[in-house]
Amino acid sequence: MPTYRLISGNGVPLESFEADDDVVARVRGRELAGTYVPWAPDLSGRRGDLAVERDMGGRWAPIAAWVPRPRGQMSRAPWRATADPTP
Repeated sequence: MPTYRLISGNGVPLESFEADDDVVARVRGRELAGTYVPWAPDLSGRRGDLAVERDMGGRWAPIAAWVPRPRGQMSRAPWRATADPTP
């Protein structure tokens, strides 16, 4: 099984894990990412994104990257959620 790692937007490895393929690694990476709270950009301008990389025999190849939303954040615009539901 290939080795994968979850890394922060700053390039800091957060977790290492094994998975059968890239699809399973993406799912596992998102599960592991749930334990990390998104952080604000630092002074170098790096975002609070996360990524999954695969070990390719001594170098790491990117598989997926995303910017997590804070828990409980609504996916719709706030004015729609509070709008009067009557037509």
